[in-house]
Amino acid sequence: MLTITDKIADENNVLTVLTIGFFDGVHRGHQYLLKQVVDIARSRQLRSAVVTFRQHPREIIDPKSEIPLLTTLDEKLHLIDRCGIDYAALLDFTPEISQVTAFDYMRHTLKEKFGSKVLVIGYDHRFGCKNGDGFEEYRQYGRLLDIEVIKAKELPPPNGLKISSTTIRTALTNGDITLANQLLGYNYTLRGSVDHGQAIGRSIGFPTANITPCSPNKIVPKDGVYAVCATIEEKKHYGMLYIGNRPTLHNLNERRIEVNLFDFNEEIYQKDITVEFLERIRGEQRFDTLSELKTQLETDKTTALSICHKRPEKL
Repeated sequence: MLTITDKIADENNVLTVLTIGFFDGVHRGHQYLLKQVVDIARSRQLRSAVVTFRQHPREIIDPKSEIPLLTTLDEKLHLIDRCGIDYAALLDFTPEISQVTAFDYMRHTLKEKFGSKVLVIGYDHRFGCKNGDGFEEYRQYGRLLDIEVIKAKELPPPNGLKISSTTIRTALTNGDITLANQLLGYNYTLRGSVDHGQAIGRSIGFPTANITPCSPNKIVPKDGVYAVCATIEEKKHYGMLYIGNRPTLHNLNERRIEVNLFDFNEEIYQKDITVEFLERIRGEQRFDTLSELKTQLETDKTTALSICHKRPEKL
């Protein structure tokens, strides 16, 4: 089980195989790196550890930047835990940290605070205020500090496409859920609470739950209709989800997230809901009448059910 801490080294002299990064999304590339950390730690009878940050470093370095995120902090830690890591050292990224050299960071933070005996570096990862420092410099510093520095193996890119948080963010904003899920290694999720709506969907036989995301920084995929699996109070339900401004109702300045759950008729207002995106069915469309909208929703439901029933795991 993952232990979240701000200090690992103590009187018990805990020694770690450690890696460092923000790990937004904990995608397949991150998972491949973390597996290497776990395997090395087990082979040397050490503990595995990750040093990560509460805030995206770019938000501190450039306060005007807004970084849409793939995971909330809780989601990120849950995914790191699933990789079998023993410790997550959770830090605040500060302007002061951004000015620390790689050598001083390795000495004062990684070695003295987190007991690093081995440092596993992602193949393209850099840290420290000197942009010229790279793997060879880290390895040199490690010799002086008695830290073995290992360059992680790179996961072969699927279809020649580099796995990165940036690529996945782009896929989501383009509505390419299939690609995003492939690179993540799991289905993208959005968590929020259920709020009252205008009950228009109920009037045409498609009642919807309006979702307010729990994090304003998390990416909401491109407008359109998606096949989803929703979890409410640990129970899963298939459905279809709409993101958009509801042009048929002329609410063009109000982006909404609404989910219609299949074979479901329970009161869930103010309850937490997590939606798992399976596939995008279509983009946003405007219909002249509610009757035309209802006809399209019936077609969307048939498509969504077909997608849901193809899933290897059953509810």
